[in-house]
This record gives sequence, structure tokens and C-alpha cells, in this order.
Amino acid sequence: MALTRLIPGVALMLALAGTGCAQSVSVVTTNSSDTAAADHERSEAGAAISARLADVMDHGAASGDAFRSAAVEAGLRTDGHGVLVDALTRGLQAGDRGRFAVPGASVVSFSAKYQRVTVSAATPAVVRRIAQISVVRRVEAAVGATTFGISN
Repeated sequence: MALTRLIPGVALMLALAGTGCAQSVSVVTTNSSDTAAADHERSEAGAAISARLADVMDHGAASGDAFRSAAVEAGLRTDGHGVLVDALTRGLQAGDRGRFAVPGASVVSFSAKYQRVTVSAATPAVVRRIAQISVVRRVEAAVGATTFGISN
């Protein structure tokens, strides 16, 4: 018998034997911060922007305060500067960091190894500018670090 439970960002499958003891555990993580039905994309000029983030951009006026308020209302992460977004990239190299230094953007984390840049964007226009950087393939709401533990 197989028991499947979906957790945002993680799919966990337990294969159970007839005795009720777990014989194997598989954990599959996903890169998407948007879940289930909200995971379809809306393309702008440049990289795709996730539907969840695009909806907040549509509802958040051009000003930073309105954008942050709309993001907080939607449950997205923010900081003192703006809305935290992840730029998922292809071909990102250490020398590309400067390409993300656009007005209204603050680079929070940069990883060529994981092909991801987290940016605090002050306005929806900044998100669109990030999406236009050639190495960016998708922009989505930042999820931050997630831990999963099993204790006895």
C-alpha cells in the first residue's frame, strides 16, 4: 500500500508493507514557490513570471508601499526594501552578479551553483526588469529556506 502526502514544495511518499512498517521513504523537493493550480505562468517580455507573483504585481500599484502591502496580503515574503523574489536562472556565473544591480533592486542572495538569485524588488517594474536579464528563465515569489526533519 502506498500513502502519498503533499506538502507545499515537498512531495513525500511512504511505501508501507502489510505489517504497517515503513520500508522506504522518498522525498522529492520542487523549486517552485507557487503551489498546485497557481503554478501556471504568465510571460512578460523576457522570462516567465509566476502567476502568483504576477497577480500581486497587478494588484500592487507602482509605488513600493502599495506593492509590499499587496504582497503581505497575499502571504508573500517582504523585507524593509521590497518584495522578495527568486530569479531562477540558466547559465548564471559569478560575474553576472552586477547584472542584478538594477535601480530599486537589492540582491539578497546570489548562487551560481544553484542557479538562483534572490532579490528584494521595490516595485513591479523592478520585477519586470529582473525578468528581462538574459540568464533569468523564471521569476517567482521567494520561499526562503525550508527544513524537513524526522525525529524518533
